[in-house]
Amino acid sequence: MHEEYYSFEKTPDIHYYEFFSIGPKGNIRKVIQFQQINIEENVYNLGFGDFDPSTKEISDLTTSNNLDTKKVLTTVGRAV
Repeated sequence: MHEEYYSFEKTPDIHYYEFFSIGPKGNIRKVIQFQQINIEENVYNLGFGDFDPSTKEISDLTTSNNLDTKKVLTTVGRAV
């Protein structure tokens, strides 16, 4: 993958990554989280969205439109 991406940090929780989308709407904290849903088949669910500081949860319904979609999706791909 030769596309530009954001650097991201892995938190102590092994399946949780954070980075910031940087654009005209400011720095928006993004979270990528993997959750194992089937141990026998080693299947994971990928959750991704904006971190909501008021609820301390990930919102996958928010449309931040920070004009960096390709860079954000490339970052998610690198985390995978």
